[in-house]
Amino acid sequence: MAIFKSPSDPMRNRAAMIDLETTDTKESAAIISIGALIFDPYHLDTTKTIHRYSFYEVIDMTTCMAAGLTSSADTIKWWSEQSDEARIAYNKAITGDGAPLNHVLNRLRRFFEGNAPPTTVWARSPDFDCKILEHACKKTEERFPFSFWQYRCCRTIGDLAWPNGDAPTLRTGTAHNAFDDCVTQALMVQQGHMRLGLCQTWDKSYDAEMKEYGSHHWCGRCAEKYTG
Repeated sequence: MAIFKSPSDPMRNRAAMIDLETTDTKESAAIISIGALIFDPYHLDTTKTIHRYSFYEVIDMTTCMAAGLTSSADTIKWWSEQSDEARIAYNKAITGDGAPLNHVLNRLRRFFEGNAPPTTVWARSPDFDCKILEHACKKTEERFPFSFWQYRCCRTIGDLAWPNGDAPTLRTGTAHNAFDDCVTQALMVQQGHMRLGLCQTWDKSYDAEMKEYGSHHWCGRCAEKYTG
């Protein structure tokens, strides 16, 4: 699978966003797919510009089982109830149409290190994604590229930015696709920083996308000038 890189680096604050799809909810969970981004939490991107540095891989499930990772009947049943689009990666993983686990984890580490290491890593939540990823790295003797003190939680900034529960409906792509969820979460973190008055810069095409989607989609301070 492809790793996308940008020829230029406009980022002032480098953070990672990680999302996993798995066949269990335990720390030992087998990993179906990994989505990752490097982004600036204090910069407003659009759905197009957020992809500057991105990573997506589907993993061969047999290599997860060989490494001692686990699946649960409840999670497998849950996958059977998801949309056809959401199950694309799952179907590839269980039929062997994915990359070996250790190769994917090595490429993920090199992705982060090759693009100048991020100073923080975000997930929804780190107790799930980061813990599972760290456990998989231990099982395959691959170095996990982050430490616990770098963890940041999407849910926490959502609660801070929208304490009344009126968070924006930020949905790009297919729910439960690791890469699409990663994009959605990174955009939400940026919107949360904007809502808290902490954004420093924004992409020049941001206003145009705001007009296209409207405040019902983005719901933030900058959206106010586009409401009726």
